[in-house]
Amino acid sequence: MSSRIRDHIRSNVVGYLAVFIALSGTAFAVDGPLPGVNQVGSEDIINGEVHTSDLGSSSVATGKIANGGVTALDLADDVISDDTLNPLTGSTKVASGAIKEDELGASSVFGAEVAPGSLDGSDIADGSLHGADLADGSIFAADLATASVGTAEVANNSLSGGDVAESTFSGLDGHDAFDPGCDPSAEVYVDCGSLRFTAGRQMQVLTTFTYGFSTFNGDPFGQCATTLDGAQTSVTLSFSEEDNPNLSLAGTPVVDVFSVDPGEHTVGFECQENNPNSHDIEYGDIRIAALELAMD
Repeated sequence: MSSRIRDHIRSNVVGYLAVFIALSGTAFAVDGPLPGVNQVGSEDIINGEVHTSDLGSSSVATGKIANGGVTALDLADDVISDDTLNPLTGSTKVASGAIKEDELGASSVFGAEVAPGSLDGSDIADGSLHGADLADGSIFAADLATASVGTAEVANNSLSGGDVAESTFSGLDGHDAFDPGCDPSAEVYVDCGSLRFTAGRQMQVLTTFTYGFSTFNGDPFGQCATTLDGAQTSVTLSFSEEDNPNLSLAGTPVVDVFSVDPGEHTVGFECQENNPNSHDIEYGDIRIAALELAMD
C-alpha cells in the first residue's frame, strides 16, 4: 500500500468508524454530553437505572408521584410540626375535617390537645363525671337545678341561721278554748281538754293552761294536772272554803316548757274531784296554748 493511501486512512479513521457504527445499527456509549438539548428519552434509559443522586433538588412534584404511592415509611419522623398543624388557624397540609376518630389512637388526646372552652355537654358521656373530676369550690348556685338539693345532700348540723330564710319557717302557734264545763265526779282524772300540734323539728314548746272553777254544792275542792302525750307534767290544786252557790273562781295558771322531737304531740288538761261526798267542783273557761320557744 502506498504511503499516500496510508496517510489518508490515518487522517480519516474517526469518520470511517462513525460510518461503520451507523451502518451496523449498534449503539455505543459516548463519554461526555450529547450535542443538543432534550436528546435522551425514556426508551434510552434502562429501567431502574435512575437513582436519587440523578435527581435534582425539588425535582419530584405531585404529578410525578402515583396516587397512594406515599406511605408512612416515606415520611421522616416528626416531619409534621406546629408550623403545619397550627391549633388556632388550622393546617395547610391537612384538609379540614379529614382527621376522624379512626385516625386517633386510644387515649391519644389530652387536655393540651383540646382548645379551652371547646367542649360542651354533648362531648361528655352521661354519668361519667365524679367528685374527683370537679375542682373544689367550682359548683355554684347557678349550677344547681331547682329543688335538686334534699336532706340527703346536706350534712347534719351544717346549716346555721344565716343559711335559712326565717320567713320560710312555719312557727308553732296552737291554741284552743274549752268553755263547756268539765265536771269530774270522783277522785279519777277526766279529760277536760287537749291540744294537738305537729313539730317540724326538735324544739322547745312553751305551754300555758288557764281555767276557772265553781261549785253548786259545798266547798269546791279538786286538783288538775297537765299532760304531754298522756304523761302528767304538773299538778295544781283547786279549792275554796266559801260555800256560795254559783261561785266562780280563777284557778292558778300553769306554765310548762317541753322539749319535743319532730312529729305530732298532744298537751292536755285533766282534773278530778277530791272528797266528792262533801265537795262539788266544776271546771270551765279552759284555755290551752302552745308556742315555739326556741330551737334546741
